[in-house]
Amino acid sequence: LLDREIDLDTLSEIEEQYPGEYLPITCQIDDYESLSPSTRWLHTCREVAESIFCFMDKVLCVSLDKNKLLLILCGDRAQVDIEDVLAECRSNLAEAGISTSYILGKAQGRLKDVKESYYDMQKIMFMSVCYGAGSIISQFSGEDHVEFPSTAVTTLIGCLNTCDREKISKLLDQIFADFEGKKSSLISIYLHQITLSLISHIASFDSEQTLIDYQDILNRVTAASSLSAAKTLISQLCFD
Repeated sequence: LLDREIDLDTLSEIEEQYPGEYLPITCQIDDYESLSPSTRWLHTCREVAESIFCFMDKVLCVSLDKNKLLLILCGDRAQVDIEDVLAECRSNLAEAGISTSYILGKAQGRLKDVKESYYDMQKIMFMSVCYGAGSIISQFSGEDHVEFPSTAVTTLIGCLNTCDREKISKLLDQIFADFEGKKSSLISIYLHQITLSLISHIASFDSEQTLIDYQDILNRVTAASSLSAAKTLISQLCFD
């Protein structure tokens, strides 16, 4: 459905069995990196979602990533408020120690057209750090203008040499204050660039860390569920 050739015969059979609209929803586990890797978190999310949406004809589940599911609700949703149902789903998973966020895509009349909705949903997924953990996003209203804080980052790197903790904290506050409340895919890119710049500088005089350690830090910043989580990780990198 998403990135492979479509078996139209199979899809037609599913559409005949479950007529109506097809509503795609992504379910993302927040702060996945902090959870135990041995626990089947996605399996739990799938079970809870299928239970919560039992009033639908069928819920199709596709694993997108280690922390994401694509749910496709098949059939007539009647007058049900999907956001209310998702809030219940989020609450049930929170009781199991799992924080989740959701994105509602555009309902489609044909199953094969779900991929068109998914392309639009990907844009929002890339900006999930802007919305924060536990969010339920039903529409995308466009992106805000955001500039890369080049001067602040350069000054921040200089402060690492002098170990000026107070100034480092103030600069990080300034950088993230400029991002706060804004919705832009550039923010994820900028956070990645800031982390890379810091790592490149620190690696030049820190012989104890390995490339694997730095890659892990970079991955965690990239996968952060909120700006505050990303700020904490970058602060730890500076102070450590």
